[in-house]
Amino acid sequence: MGLYISANAKSGTGKFTLRFKSPVSGRRRDMGLGIFSEHGLADARRLAMEARGQIVNGFDPIEERRLAQEQAARRMPSFEEASRAVFETLAPGYRNAKHRDQWISPLQAYVLPKPGTREVNSLTIGDFAQVLKPIWLDKEETAKRVKQRCESVMIWSVAHRSCDVNPLSAMKALLPKQRGTADRVQHHPAAPWRNMPELISTLTGQNKLSISRQALLFLILTAARSGEVRGAIGDGIDFDAAIWTIPAERMKGGNRIVFRPRDKRLIYLRPNRLCGLVAIGSSRHAL
Repeated sequence: MGLYISANAKSGTGKFTLRFKSPVSGRRRDMGLGIFSEHGLADARRLAMEARGQIVNGFDPIEERRLAQEQAARRMPSFEEASRAVFETLAPGYRNAKHRDQWISPLQAYVLPKPGTREVNSLTIGDFAQVLKPIWLDKEETAKRVKQRCESVMIWSVAHRSCDVNPLSAMKALLPKQRGTADRVQHHPAAPWRNMPELISTLTGQNKLSISRQALLFLILTAARSGEVRGAIGDGIDFDAAIWTIPAERMKGGNRIVFRPRDKRLIYLRPNRLCGLVAIGSSRHAL
């Protein structure tokens, strides 16, 4: 193991070689360090010293040189190109086209017009701070989305060896504290769970329940989302097994709701003959 020079047939020429044991594979390897007529012994020793430093740190110098050559040959993507690559990767996972387009729209509005044209490895924390500071307090939710999207793009760039670090990891040090969700979000009025008996009595107190009251009662008893209830169809309910199967594309998670014993005594379901939607009321399909 060590630095060698192999003489060529041509007089006065040779090849410098570093023979070492790879810390990655455990095998003996020979690494070329240049031609003797083009490089002197001092250059070969310097290159061998650098390679030995990589070996000590657990790297194979031949593999490290190959990766460096590949990175130098690879055209560095701009932030916009990286953003669209990330978007194309994530887009198939969105079932709703509106939600899918909302991923890229904050970047199109605030980032792509300016730093978007620059290569990802040239961007610094200051570049992203210039984008975020004007909207950080005035448009808090939008600013948070912009920051999250930028982080996703830069993490993708690190994973693809287009840059070494994600500069947004230290962004917190340059931005003021936002007010937070609790200070700026106004929730819809909600009934405390202890008041449910009184609410149910109010809903069912009339001789004939309206469609909206039926839907609200159905929502309460199944703990489903309003969109799932409004779009429920009779074909999705197995009345004998007391199971409501909701298509996966209309849910955030899962696709089955099993009615509890108390639900069976409180509600009746029947397919609406006009549009196929489920309505609650007196029927032959009693749960």
